[in-house]
Amino acid sequence: MQSNSPFTPRPLQSQGRDWNNAPKIVKYGAYPLTWYGMFMSLLSLVLVGLTFLKQRVAVQSGQAVGGPNAEGGPNVEGIVFLVFLVTFLAVNAWLNRGLLSGKAAAWMTQLVFSTLAFALSLLNITSPRFNPILPIIIIAIHGFILSQWFKPETKAWFGKS
Repeated sequence: MQSNSPFTPRPLQSQGRDWNNAPKIVKYGAYPLTWYGMFMSLLSLVLVGLTFLKQRVAVQSGQAVGGPNAEGGPNVEGIVFLVFLVTFLAVNAWLNRGLLSGKAAAWMTQLVFSTLAFALSLLNITSPRFNPILPIIIIAIHGFILSQWFKPETKAWFGKS
């Protein structure tokens, strides 16, 4: 039965790859994570935008309280964070299409993302600032992706031998 959901990818006949034949780790592991990454990037962009707007209103109304940007100057950390979010969103959008079509660069990009997520979660698991449940979940998800990523059928989907 064919689903008409907007999240159900269409078969890519033009590239010689049929999405129905994609490895399960790509279809049910890496591909859905790109949608999650794009959603979280967009949500973060909205929240950061609202924070900037609130700060600007406070400055204009004279209610700004101390701090490095109390006069309304540029917030360098905020701008860097915005650039990071926009870049992360763009890379996830490209990765979404790359996984779908089996681009070799998408294989490497997902490998880098999963390795970074796995390693950073290992570092955060012992941090007293974080609840260890989220890092454990991230380690499990990306550990599973990494364990399947080097299998011949996964590499073949991306044109790697």
